[in-house]
Amino acid sequence: MNIARNIMLMGCTRFASKKNWVERNANGRDIANKLLTSRLAGIPVVDDKDSRRVIGIITQMNLLGIFREGMDIDEFTAEKIMSGIPKTADIDTTADELIDMMAENNFTTIPITKNGRLVGIVERCSLMDFFMSPNMERYATRYAGSAVNF
Repeated sequence: MNIARNIMLMGCTRFASKKNWVERNANGRDIANKLLTSRLAGIPVVDDKDSRRVIGIITQMNLLGIFREGMDIDEFTAEKIMSGIPKTADIDTTADELIDMMAENNFTTIPITKNGRLVGIVERCSLMDFFMSPNMERYATRYAGSAVNF
């Protein structure tokens, strides 16, 4: 089955365990560095590292707007510039639903959660990788039924 869990196993998907998120009190420099090193178009903001409940998202465009306004990169926090509570998708969300979410909302990145806890991020390129992969069916079959524990 083509669900977020399987898509996250391939390509350019980023797992939350790799700390591809920032906490609400992260400063601008830390956020910019995280976006640059992860190559993500957007990065989830979580309430704290233990619960990893998604409370916002910061995109490259959020930061570019801050730079354009001339704000000092060390003078703001994630909580101050993040977009409000973002739409997230459950780990069992289908690929079609993820594509619909992206198309309807012009999203490039969707945080993936399990029981309200951030477990990964699916980007447009994640979906493209998944559908273009000659191994798509193998992944979908192997990991159907929650064989992977996130």
